[in-house]
Amino acid sequence: MKQFPIVISLFFGGILLMPSVQAAESNHLDLSKLFAWAVEHNPSLSKADADQSAALSAMHNTEGLQKPEVRFKSELSYAWMAKADFPRTANQLVATYPLYQPQLDDLNQRSKFAYQEKRLERQAEGQKVLLTISQLYFKLWQQQENYRFLDKEQRSIESIIKQVKQRFQVGYQDLNDIAEIQSRLDFNRAEMLRAKQEIRQTQANLMAAIGGVRHSEKGLDALVFPSQRPLGVAQIERLVQHAKEDKSDQAWSFLVENNPKMHALQQQWLASQKQISYEKNKDSFQLEAFGAYVYNESDNHFYDDMQGARGGIQLNVPLYLGGRTDATVSMKRHQSQKIQAAKRELSLSLQAKAENAWLALKAGTSRLNALQAALDSSKQAVKANEQALKTGRRNILDLLDAQRHLHKIERDIPVLKATIWQNVYAFYWAIGNLNQETANQKK
Repeated sequence: MKQFPIVISLFFGGILLMPSVQAAESNHLDLSKLFAWAVEHNPSLSKADADQSAALSAMHNTEGLQKPEVRFKSELSYAWMAKADFPRTANQLVATYPLYQPQLDDLNQRSKFAYQEKRLERQAEGQKVLLTISQLYFKLWQQQENYRFLDKEQRSIESIIKQVKQRFQVGYQDLNDIAEIQSRLDFNRAEMLRAKQEIRQTQANLMAAIGGVRHSEKGLDALVFPSQRPLGVAQIERLVQHAKEDKSDQAWSFLVENNPKMHALQQQWLASQKQISYEKNKDSFQLEAFGAYVYNESDNHFYDDMQGARGGIQLNVPLYLGGRTDATVSMKRHQSQKIQAAKRELSLSLQAKAENAWLALKAGTSRLNALQAALDSSKQAVKANEQALKTGRRNILDLLDAQRHLHKIERDIPVLKATIWQNVYAFYWAIGNLNQETANQKK
């Protein structure tokens, strides 16, 4: 089972290879380029990078607390006393070393867990951004296909309305048919305006997700999309089946346990445990070694005039703190329990998303096969209606409906392909294996 994540990564590298090999070799934009731009320019990833760097600095800071500390203190002053006025110098070079301060070790361990949490949060944020981009990318494909469908429908209606007007002039067509077809044309134009607006809105959202980077003057109009259906559905099926055979009713929990957000919450919980230990130990007895070199001079006017060295051990023992230690520890324990609940909540949410994506993939694949079959029969239906119109067995509206049905299927096939792609990416995001490295394995 330790080979499992590696198998997933290798497989998903093949999945992400699919979107338009020709596009990668041209100046057009494909999904892998959008991923690369987002990693470089997305502001939320920059924020996550900054959080990770800050956590690393905090870890180095706590590591320094357990090391020897050397300080130099120097004073040059003049004293106006009742019996004499005189200058004075006081110099000390002091070194300290913690012999027994367990709270420092707790702080160090907590900061290490906190750094690991931020590192994993960065991975999780990266996968979230890539998921957002992939979903918008395929949504844009769907919207463009819908616009193409409306454009085909408009051209069909305009062609037929010309025929209807000619047939009306010779008495072969009813005036009501002209009114109905004109109504369809007007509605189609309104739908095209809405479709164009939706495309622009999705392009704006996609531009924001990749960090505002633009590709020449065309923006995202140069995007290209996969020409074929995803080939990874069968592999995902085997992946899920293998998990079910190995883990039974815990299969989905097992599949999502490697999501970086899950690991980040685990590190956060470990840090909270160290915080509890810190709150206990910081109010216990502490032992510190010290040494100092002293050089003071005040012309014998002060009793502390001396030159030499001193050293020893300092003991700090709190005797009564008013119960605040127990209160603080109790508060930190409740916070730790909250983290555990959040981890359980996230696990259930990811399990649901992974299973829903898998079910949608199965249903989408079956429906895609059915649509492919329906496409051929719809083409035959259009031809049959054209022949029947000539013999009078069908009217012009029957032909218009048949053409619209054909165009609708021609739209639904790429729209469904895009939906299947969306679910492929959503599945791999849920199990924590959507990242730029796998996307760029083809390079």
